Amino acid sequence: MKLKKIIATVFSYAGFAIAGIMGFAVGVEPHNIENFVFPFISILGLASVSTWWLRIERRKKEEISLLKFVIKNGGKA
Repeated sequence: MKLKKIIATVFSYAGFAIAGIMGFAVGVEPHNIENFVFPFISILGLASVSTWWLRIERRKKEEISLLKFVIKNGGKA
């Protein structure tokens, strides 16, 4: 599970950074925009899905820790 989290974090940060660089490249070379459309959408989609998955995993971890706290304290938060 830790490896999945590391991979998703790399895809998230690197994906948004690469998409930003590609956006800058389109501004510099606007006549080659058709070469950037599919890779830009793919990278941006992968980064977005990775960020979404990381958010869900963080929420699950918080819920588990809250439930452990409640169980430890006899059902009282």
